[in-house]
Amino acid sequence: MPRSFRAVLITVLFGSLGGYAQVQPCATGTLANVLGTSCTIGPITFTFGNNFNGFTQTQSVNNIGHITITFFGPENIGFIPVTAGSQSGFQLVTNFVEETLGKFADSRSVASFSYGVQADDTSEITAETGTVDGSINPIAQFFATISSSDDHEFRNGSLVQVMPFETFSFFAGLSLDPTVTSTLAMPGITSGPTDPSGLAFTTQLTALADLGDEAILNSATFLYTTAPRVPTPPAGNFQFQNIDFPGAASTFADGLNNHGQIVGAYLDSQGNLHGYLQDGSNFQTIDFPNASGTFPTAISNSGAIVGEYADASGQGHGFTLIDGTFTTVDFPGSIFSSIIDINDRGDLVGIYELPGPSVHGFLQDKNGLTSIDDPDQAFVIPFTQAFGINNRENILGAFPDAAGNTHGFSLFHGAFQTIDVPGAGTTTPEGLNENNAMVGIYTDLDAVQHGYVQRSSSFSTLDFPGAIEITIVFQINDPGTVVGNYVDDQGLTHSFLADQQPDGPQNGAGKNDKAKSTPSQTCSPADWTHHPEKMRSVGRCHM
Repeated sequence: MPRSFRAVLITVLFGSLGGYAQVQPCATGTLANVLGTSCTIGPITFTFGNNFNGFTQTQSVNNIGHITITFFGPENIGFIPVTAGSQSGFQLVTNFVEETLGKFADSRSVASFSYGVQADDTSEITAETGTVDGSINPIAQFFATISSSDDHEFRNGSLVQVMPFETFSFFAGLSLDPTVTSTLAMPGITSGPTDPSGLAFTTQLTALADLGDEAILNSATFLYTTAPRVPTPPAGNFQFQNIDFPGAASTFADGLNNHGQIVGAYLDSQGNLHGYLQDGSNFQTIDFPNASGTFPTAISNSGAIVGEYADASGQGHGFTLIDGTFTTVDFPGSIFSSIIDINDRGDLVGIYELPGPSVHGFLQDKNGLTSIDDPDQAFVIPFTQAFGINNRENILGAFPDAAGNTHGFSLFHGAFQTIDVPGAGTTTPEGLNENNAMVGIYTDLDAVQHGYVQRSSSFSTLDFPGAIEITIVFQINDPGTVVGNYVDDQGLTHSFLADQQPDGPQNGAGKNDKAKSTPSQTCSPADWTHHPEKMRSVGRCHM
C-alpha cells in the first residue's frame, strides 16, 4: 500500500453551516421555536432542521392487531438552553409517559429531528454528553425503556455519538446508563446537519413499554464541551514559481537539491506515470526499466536520485539512480518498499510494508538496514513512516495515535521527538535541510490541508495562491527554497517552488478554506501509479 500510508483516513466531509456572527441567542420555549433557525448557546451556534417527526403508538390488549398512531408537533416538547462551565447545549422536556398495565399491550412515544453545531472563532468542540431523566417500572417484568440518541460527524471526520438509556428486559434484566459522554478523536469546529450513520435524523427520543410495564421520559439533555482553540500558524510571505512538465496532464515535484535540480513525476496523456529530472529549463524523463510507473522522490547534491517504481504486476519497489545506473532497494521480506529521501552521504530513508499488515520506516546507512518504529505509535497495526534525512542523520517521519490522528517525529541519535503544528488536527513532516528547517503538511480542525515551514520553533503556513483543494510541501534545500504540489479547481496537480520573503502578507495567496464534500477511501497497492499526489496527501485517496 504505497503512499496510502503517508496519512490517516478521513471520512465524509460536510459543507459549512455558514456564518454565525449575527445569530441571536437561543431562547427558552418549545422546540417549535428553534426548528428551521440558527441560534447560539455559549460559544456554539446550533442550526436546526425542519424535519421533525413525533408520534405516539399504542396497541390494544383486547385487539392485538389494532394499532393507533397519534402524531404530535415540536410545540409539545420544551426547549431550555443550558450552559454549565465549559459545556453548552440544551434540554428537551418531553414528559413521555407510557403505561400499559390494563390498557395496552404496547405503548411508545418517539420524537426525531436534526441539527448541526458550529463553534465560534475562539473555541473547539472536544466532546458531547447526553443524559436522560425519567424512570422505568418493570411491573410485569417484560420490557420497558427510555432512551435518546444523538449522532454528529464533524468536518474533520471525528464522530460524537451519545445514547443514554434505562432499560428493563425479560431476557437481560435491568440496564442503566443514563449519562453518556463521547469524546472526539480530534477536536472539531463544525458538524453537518445529517446523521453519519445515514439515518434521516441526527436526534431521537424514545419511551417504550410492553405488556404491563411502565416507562417515563421526563427530559433529555445534550451538552457540548468546548476548549479554547489554538490558532494555526499565520501565512508566511512567499514568492512562488509554477512547475509543469511540458505537455503533462499533471506534474508532481518531490525533491530539490541545493543546485536547484528538481525530481518528481508526471502523468502523460494516456495516464502513464513517468519520472523526471528538471535542471534549469531542461526536463529529462526517468523511467525505471520495464516498470509500469516511476516516481523519483529525492535528489542529493551530487545528483543521486531515489524513489519508487511499480513493476509489471503493480508491486512497489524502492530504487536508486546513481551515475546512470538503476538499483532496486527492497527491505527484506517486504511486500512494498519505497525510498523517500537521500542525504549527501548516501544514507537512505523510506517505508516498507510486511504481510499482516504492518508498516515501518527504515534507514539504510553504512551499518546496513535498520527498521524505524516510533514508540508512541498506537494505531491498530504497527504504522511508522520515515520521509526525510539530512547529513547529520536527523530523520523525519510520521505515526498515527490510537485514534488514527497523524503526528510527526524527529529521530536524532536514537531519541524520538514528536512534532505537532500548533492548532492542527494532523501533522506530517516531509523534508528538512542542514539547518534543520522543516517542511510538511497539516490539516486544520475543519480537515482543510495546508503546507507549512518550520524554522526553529516558528511555524508558517504555506498555501499556494488560488489552490482549491490541497497544498503539499515536500522539501526545503539549504538556501531555503521549498518545493511542493497543489491541486487546482479542475482536480489537476501542479508543482511549485517557493521562497520565503521578509515578514508581510503572503504574496497573492488565499487560504485553502474550501473543504471538498468528497468521501475518502483506503488506497490500493496500485493507486499511486495514477494518483500519486493523493498518496502524499492526508486521507485523500479518493478515486
